[in-house]
Amino acid sequence: MNEAFFSLKDLIEMKEYAPTRIFSLAPNPEQIEVRHVTSIERATKGFIRRGEYVLTTAVYWTTEEKFLQFVKEIYLGGAVAIAFSFMENADGVPESVKEFARERQFTLIQLPWQYRFADIIADVLKRIERQQRQIIESWNELQNELLTAYLHHSTLHAAVRIIAKHLTGQNPT
Repeated sequence: MNEAFFSLKDLIEMKEYAPTRIFSLAPNPEQIEVRHVTSIERATKGFIRRGEYVLTTAVYWTTEEKFLQFVKEIYLGGAVAIAFSFMENADGVPESVKEFARERQFTLIQLPWQYRFADIIADVLKRIERQQRQIIESWNELQNELLTAYLHHSTLHAAVRIIAKHLTGQNPT
């Protein structure tokens, strides 16, 4: 089988949006699933979903304290990462926000201003959907092979070999 899902590692390696600055990164980003993507400027309790990649310009946060509270709410909502894009100040992420992200091992990214969030959202959604489609196709293939084996009265050992082949992407001996 191919990779199980679109991961945080896949997200941060998207070459279309380079150069990004990564201030902090969750451990094992290849094991963190990105399920959703959104753009938000003001945190609202319950708005962020688990597994969400959040994009923001953070233009409404006029103080460092409010900015930090915004990031905390995004983190507590279960987001996998937050990406900022600032028009004027290239170093717009306050040190307290960076420190919070490092302490919590929360992925904090800065994107160049020229990238439109609508394009990023569309690209991320395409990648998530493509990965989900590959998973579905792989499971359908497994199901069909198992059904064929069953209809041919194959042994349980043969079924285990079929499953192992799909899970590892190899032919077991």
